[in-house]
Amino acid sequence: MSEYEKPLKNSLAESSDREFLFVKPGGNFGDQLIYMGMDKLVRDLKLRGQTISAKEFLESPPPTDKVIYIHGGGGFNPWCSGMVMKIFEHAIQREGSTVIQGPQTVEEDQSYVGSEFLSKFGSYRAASVTIFVRDKTSLSALAGKLPGGFKLLLDHDTAFHLTAADLLDGEPLSERYELLGLREDNEQPEQEISVNASAGVRLDPAEFALSFKHWVRLHAQARRIITNRTHSAIAGTILGKPTTLLPGVYHKNKSVWEYSLRDKGVKWMDTGDLNMAFENRRDSPGWFEKLPLAQKLASSWKVQRAIKYLRGVPLA
Repeated sequence: MSEYEKPLKNSLAESSDREFLFVKPGGNFGDQLIYMGMDKLVRDLKLRGQTISAKEFLESPPPTDKVIYIHGGGGFNPWCSGMVMKIFEHAIQREGSTVIQGPQTVEEDQSYVGSEFLSKFGSYRAASVTIFVRDKTSLSALAGKLPGGFKLLLDHDTAFHLTAADLLDGEPLSERYELLGLREDNEQPEQEISVNASAGVRLDPAEFALSFKHWVRLHAQARRIITNRTHSAIAGTILGKPTTLLPGVYHKNKSVWEYSLRDKGVKWMDTGDLNMAFENRRDSPGWFEKLPLAQKLASSWKVQRAIKYLRGVPLA
């Protein structure tokens, strides 16, 4: 694997005499860490260029006089919108274009790799195509399978260029609760997470947050973070929180943990082990959990927000 490892920074520096076009595929608040980390790297390298949205990029022919950089993430899988693939395919079909795909996770199933990924590249016209992956499982899924003109390289998620100061912007925040940051979208794991309220405040940061700053505060005010969202675990690492990462619906979490997070002190825990760890926890419920009709109230979105506020969760 070592022959594939190359810092993204070095690849970008090789084209520092050219202008860049940075394309944002979209995503949730956690994905903003990817963009912020890349923006910081761009400033450090003093690169010239502009940033555009996926929609803007797809509405016109890709430029050939600029390096097209597509932000990384976890978009190469059958669960996401397919936007990353549309952007990448649009970029590489332009005659003479130079394309760098930022560090991505790729679904390892070979039926996906063959029919949904490699099948798009047969008629590529780009002069230069570099794909960075951010974990060794994704690297193994693609190694030796890409067209001859493609470069396949391995580097960490660009979010790791950030520091706590970059996220907090000088705002002092007190620690108030233990955060169970659990997905509520189509990437949530099949095995149910059944820990009760005494284990911590349970919410999906990407769904609960009203803004990126709010998303950061949800993590910054936690004493500890247990999550199955990759960038919640990365935020925990950046902010210096004791953090545990759980599985998702495919290999992404485990693979990013193995390559980037394990050495930073993040713990790995399988869902079943998490359920067992909290099974016998006997913390007394709060007064709000003893109210009459508590089960009915539990289904109310407003009541749930009020309960979280009483437990110290910032609402904005």
